[in-house]
Amino acid sequence: MGGKTRTFWWALVSCALMAIGALGPWVTVLGFSASGTEGDGWIVLLAAFLAVGLVLWHDRSPRPWKLAAAGLAALAAFGTGAYDWSEIESVAAEAEELEGVFDLSVSVGWGLILCTIASVSLAAALVVHWVRHRAASFTPASAQVPAEAAIVAPAVEEPPARPDA
Repeated sequence: MGGKTRTFWWALVSCALMAIGALGPWVTVLGFSASGTEGDGWIVLLAAFLAVGLVLWHDRSPRPWKLAAAGLAALAAFGTGAYDWSEIESVAAEAEELEGVFDLSVSVGWGLILCTIASVSLAAALVVHWVRHRAASFTPASAQVPAEAAIVAPAVEEPPARPDA
């Protein structure tokens, strides 16, 4: 895998799953599905591509702001998915009330579920990567000794050998 960390691959897989979910069905009504790109799925798709770019860029030249920006993209995707999920659940509840009059079957599609969970996974991967990177680069202050403060023992010469030995 070329020296890449597990959190790097975790983040990229999460982005790919976000994109797949954005293209998949977000709602099913009466057996017919509507994909995410027929609505807010474009936001999630854009967030996924933006996050991939930021993760790859961070891998080439690490900067904390790149992880933060990718985290904001994950947050935007999650917010979009959670809002739409809530709206579909609300419509599904209203449809159940009308079930005696109409036979409406409204449900959340697998694409919306996937992209919402994948956005949480991306955020988690970014946090874990940041924490590990910070821990690896942290050296406690007690372990840092300036060169001028280092104690150097003077060279000790061997005493001359005694002739009676």
